[in-house]
Amino acid sequence: TGTNWSKIACGAGYTIGLKSDNTIWSWGDNAEGQLGQGSAITTTLIPTQVGTGTNWAGIGAGGQSHTFAVNTTGALYGWGENSVGQLGTGDTISKTTPTLISSTGWADVTCGYEHTVGTTTNGKVYAWGNNQDGQLGLGTITISQTTPALVTTTAFSQVVAGYGHTAARKADGTIFVWGRNDEGQLGLGDVVSRTEPTIITETNWADIASSYNHIIGKKTDGTIWS
Repeated sequence: TGTNWSKIACGAGYTIGLKSDNTIWSWGDNAEGQLGQGSAITTTLIPTQVGTGTNWAGIGAGGQSHTFAVNTTGALYGWGENSVGQLGTGDTISKTTPTLISSTGWADVTCGYEHTVGTTTNGKVYAWGNNQDGQLGLGTITISQTTPALVTTTAFSQVVAGYGHTAARKADGTIFVWGRNDEGQLGLGDVVSRTEPTIITETNWADIASSYNHIIGKKTDGTIWS
C-alpha cells in the first residue's frame, strides 16, 4: 500500500488517500466514522482501503471529522461526522461508510471545519453544513444547512475552505471570499464577516489554498501572497 498515491487529504487526526488505481484508503482517528470503514470505534494505524470501489476520482477531508469523495461518473459521497448537516444527507446522523449525496454532475469537493463546498462540472458552487459565520455564502446566518444549496451560478475553477470561511477562484484569475473574517482571513482589508461571495481587489491568481484561519494564494507571475 506504500506507493502510487495520486492525492492526499487530511482532517483532524486522520488522513484519506486516493491511489492511481482509483481506490481510496484511510487511517488515523475514527471517532466519528470519518475513515469510512463501517464503524466509529477503532483507530486505524495503517492505510486501509475504504470499501471495494475502484472508480474514485477525487477526495476531501474536513477540519473536524467528515470526509467526501467524487467518483468517475460524477457522483458525490460523504461519511463521518454530521452534527450540523455537513454531509448533506438531509439529516444530522453521522455515517460510517460512503453514503451517496448526489448521483451526477460533481467535479470536486472541499471541506472546512464543519462545512462542505462542492463544485459541479459546469463550475457552479454548492455549500452545506455549519453556517454560523456565513461560510456557506447564502446571504444568511443559520445554524446548519443539511442539503447542498446553490451559492452562485457564476462558474468557478477552484474552491477552498477553512475553519469558518470559503474562497473561490474564477478562470479569469479573480478570487471571491465569504464567511468568518475576525482575523482578516478574507483579505478584504477589514475584520467584517461576509455572508455572500465578495471579490478581492487583487487579481491574476493562479492557485489558492486555505487552512484554519488564513488563505494563501499563488499569482500567475509565480509570487506567493498571504
